Amino acid sequence: MRTSRQRWVLVALALIVAALGILLLIWTRAGGDAAATPAADRAPIIRALPAAAVAPAADPRPTLEDPETMTSEPARLAGGQPFWRPGLPHWYGPREDAFIRQPHDYAPGTPDQLGDRISVHLFDLERVQDMVRRGTDGDSEIAVALGHPLSEAQHQRARAVLQRFFDDTVPDIDAVLSGSLTTDAAYARIKPRREQMDTELRLALGLSERAFAELWPHIGRVPGPPPTR
Repeated sequence: MRTSRQRWVLVALALIVAALGILLLIWTRAGGDAAATPAADRAPIIRALPAAAVAPAADPRPTLEDPETMTSEPARLAGGQPFWRPGLPHWYGPREDAFIRQPHDYAPGTPDQLGDRISVHLFDLERVQDMVRRGTDGDSEIAVALGHPLSEAQHQRARAVLQRFFDDTVPDIDAVLSGSLTTDAAYARIKPRREQMDTELRLALGLSERAFAELWPHIGRVPGPPPTR
């Protein structure tokens, strides 16, 4: 009885050893096959991973431009044209037949350099020009105020009024920006010139004082006593 039990124990141990040997042989062969697989065959697996898993993390620290590559060129408009600087000719935009010939190259900080007293007489000119430009349209604001569209003669007279204002004031603005004219002196010239332009524009358009005030109410709200700045 004892002999039979010992025999079964030995058989069981032999089976366990054989199983372990088979498992060890399978593991060894699998490892050898993986090492022998060409890198090109394994590449699709790497490409399938997210980029963050296979690419090194980018350096989060900001980098400064190499001093040797930095340039002293002035800032430029979106189209590549440099902002105006004293001594340079103005750029008047890409259109040869612009409605009003005026500089398009003042830097964004120009209103701050001119100050509120001067800017209050200039900031609305784009709006005024646009309304005059569309004055010959039957549904324009000026046509509604008049009761009819501008005639070609009225349109040209109004356009000439606006052009004369720019021709007269741009040199003063340039002088302030270049430092050769104080803002006080420029204000003393630009304020009455804008008041003259408003009167001439009203007459050129054939508007009554009431209609002009209703068309551009902000003009009448420009404060009398100038701001300190």
